Amino acid sequence: MPIALTRMFASFTVFAYLSVGLIGMRIISPEIVTTEISTNYLNYFSKTKFTQPESLEITPPKMVFHEIKIQEKKVKIKKISKIKEKVERNIIVSQNEIEKFTLPFESSVELSPVLIGNRLPENLTSLLSNEVIPNEELSSSPTVLDETKTILTSEEGIEEVAVEELVAFDYSAVKKDVKNGKISLVTQMDTQNEVQKDVTTNKVVSLPVTSKSEVVPKVSKKVTIQEEKQSEKLSKKSPQNSSRNYENRIAVNVIGTDFLSSQKELGFEVRPQDNTNEAFSDYNSGEVVMDEVLNSPKMNRTVNIVKRGFAPTNTDLILEEGVSEMTIPMIKEGVFHDLLSPYGPSKRLGVVIVELDESTESVDIDVPHFKTVKLDDEMKTVSGDEYSYLMYVGVKAGNALLSYRDTHGESVSKIIHVHENELTFDSNFYEDVTDEKVVLVEEDVLSKEKAPLILNASQVNHFANQKTVAKVNQHTFKTDYNKTSLGGRKYLELNHLDEPVFVGFKDVNKLVIPSENFMRSILSQFKTPNLANRCLIQVNLGKKAISVETAAESVGQSLETKIQILDEDGRFYDSLSTKSEKIIISGDIHSDTEDSGDSKINLKITFKDSSVQYLSSYCSPNTYLVEQL
Repeated sequence: MPIALTRMFASFTVFAYLSVGLIGMRIISPEIVTTEISTNYLNYFSKTKFTQPESLEITPPKMVFHEIKIQEKKVKIKKISKIKEKVERNIIVSQNEIEKFTLPFESSVELSPVLIGNRLPENLTSLLSNEVIPNEELSSSPTVLDETKTILTSEEGIEEVAVEELVAFDYSAVKKDVKNGKISLVTQMDTQNEVQKDVTTNKVVSLPVTSKSEVVPKVSKKVTIQEEKQSEKLSKKSPQNSSRNYENRIAVNVIGTDFLSSQKELGFEVRPQDNTNEAFSDYNSGEVVMDEVLNSPKMNRTVNIVKRGFAPTNTDLILEEGVSEMTIPMIKEGVFHDLLSPYGPSKRLGVVIVELDESTESVDIDVPHFKTVKLDDEMKTVSGDEYSYLMYVGVKAGNALLSYRDTHGESVSKIIHVHENELTFDSNFYEDVTDEKVVLVEEDVLSKEKAPLILNASQVNHFANQKTVAKVNQHTFKTDYNKTSLGGRKYLELNHLDEPVFVGFKDVNKLVIPSENFMRSILSQFKTPNLANRCLIQVNLGKKAISVETAAESVGQSLETKIQILDEDGRFYDSLSTKSEKIIISGDIHSDTEDSGDSKINLKITFKDSSVQYLSSYCSPNTYLVEQL
C-alpha cells in the first residue's frame, strides 16, 4: 500500500474516532462544564500583575416626596358697610341695611326668583315733559334688582349680596333744573331729510323708491343756528391743520319731466367732473349712493348726470357730514331740443333751472338769456306767483353769477358754469354764517416765516356783493356774510397790488397770500412775464396730500391746464411728495371773441389719511386766485 494512502486512511480514522467521542459525550453528559483557565503563571514572566476587575453594583435612586397636607378653607362674604342714604334709580333695594354674612357650607342654598325691570326709558321720557315725577312714586315701586344682584337664601335667613361698584342714576337734581328752566328741553328735532342711514358701516341702505306714477317731492334742507354756532366753535378750537375727518353718504335720485308730467327715473349715471374716467351707476335701482371721508364738514362736488333719452344735467352735489339726499331734475331730450331750437343752432346756449324755497324773494342771473319759465313742484309750467323752480332758457354758455335775495333783504351769490346744449341745475340751499374773523399773512419767496399783511379796510372786499369788511387790527378783518350757499366757498377780493388777488376759504380763518415777488416767481415757472390771457390758481394745502386730479369745464374745450407742485424747499415738481405745500394750476384760455373765456376747474385732492377734498375753482383771463384749504 502506498505511503500516501496509508496516511490518508489514518487521518480519516482519527477524525472518525473524535466525531464519535464528541457525540457520545453530548449524549452521556449533556450539562455544560465551565472551564476556568488561570493566568497566575504569567506572573513568573512579568512584574505586572493581572487582576480580575471589580464588579460595580448599580442601585436605583431613591425618590422621597414631601408630605401633602389638605386643608379646608372657609369662604366668607366680604363685609358690606351700612347704607346710609337711599338710592333713587331704576334699581331699588328694599332692605336698607346689609349685615355681615358668612356662607354656611353645612346648610343648603336655594336661589329665589329675581325680578328684573328697566325704568330707564321711562325716566328719560320724563325729561321731555315739564312734569316732575315725585319721589313717592319711586318709593312705592316694587323691589327690583339688577341682573348683577343675587339673593341667597339659607336656613339662617335671607341676606342680600350687593355688587361693589353700584351705579345709580339720580334724576332728582335734573328734574329740579328742568322745572326751574335751567335746562332747555328738546321738543323738536330738525333733520335734513326723512331718510336715516348708518354711515359708519359699509352696508348700503336703500332709500325708499316711489313708483313711476308718483311724483318725487322736493327735498328741503334745514340748517339750524345752533348747528352753525357749534360748527364755528369747533373750527375755532381746532387748528388749521386739524386731522379730523367727516364721514359722508349722499343718495342721488333723478326725476324726469316733459313739463306735462314727472316721474322718478331709473338707469342713470353720475359722472364726477373732477375725474372724467369715474362714473357711478344706479343699476336700474333709481338711486346712486356714494360714500366719502371728507376733509371738511361741508363742500360741493360738480357732477354730470346722463340718461338715455334725456339731456345731460350738470349740478353741484352738496356733501356734508352725515347722510343727505338730492333729487335732480332731467328734461327729455326732444323737449329740451325744442326749447333751444328757436334761438339758432350756431350759438352756444344752455338751460338753467334754479330751485327756490319760501324764503327766496328773487333770483337774478348776470348773463344774457332769452326766456324765463316758472315751474311748480311737479315740474309743470305755471303763470302765477306760486312756483318752486325758475328756468332760464337760452343762457349764454360760460361762467354765470346767480344772485338770490330773501325776504329779509339778505343776498347770496354763487358762480355756476353753463354748458352748451345741456341743463345746469342749482339746488339753492343756504347756511347761516355768524361773524367771522380772518387773519391775512403774506408769504415771500425766500422768507421762512410769514409776515402779517397790513391792509386798509377798503382794500379788502367781499366778492360779488356789497357787504362790508371791518378791520379789527392791522391784519385781522371781520367779515359779514350772514348767509352763504350751503357747501359753497367764500371769496374775498384784495386790492393792494396792481391787479386784484382773489382768495377763497371755507372753514379756516388764516389766509396765506403770496407777495408780488412770490407771484412773479410762479409766473416765471410757466415762462410768462404776466398773466394776460391766462389764469393762475394757487391751492394752499392744509395737510399732506398724496394725489390730485383735475378736469376743466369750458366753452368748446377752450381751456388748457398745466399743474406744478411747489414743495417747502421752494422748488417745483411734477408730482406730490411729503414736502408738498402748494398746487399751482395754470390755465391758458384759447377762446373766440364771441365765446366766454371764463371756465371752471374741478379738483379732487386725496390726503395721506385717506380723506378727500373736492374743490370747484374758477378761471378768468388775467386773474390770480388763492384757494386756502
